[in-house]
Amino acid sequence: MRHDQIVKTFKKVFKGQNNFMTPDVLEYGQRGEYIFEVSKSKGIGGETIYGLTVLGISGEHYHELSGCYHSIKDINEAIAKLKDAVTV
Repeated sequence: MRHDQIVKTFKKVFKGQNNFMTPDVLEYGQRGEYIFEVSKSKGIGGETIYGLTVLGISGEHYHELSGCYHSIKDINEAIAKLKDAVTV
């Protein structure tokens, strides 16, 4: 899936709204059958927090694969696991 198609899918699913917890988008990408958005913001204590939002290629939201992380390393590990993720 091309980058512009991934962005368009996210905008359609979320009606053009950014994640309210982590509104600053860093990256869009694809891993296997999943597309994802990585975003960030400042936490309550001023620390940087990162969000990973995962969709299927056709736009279904995988809440169980999405989450909040405290480092880019953790985000990258979660993204690496997406290709092998099995959802019900």
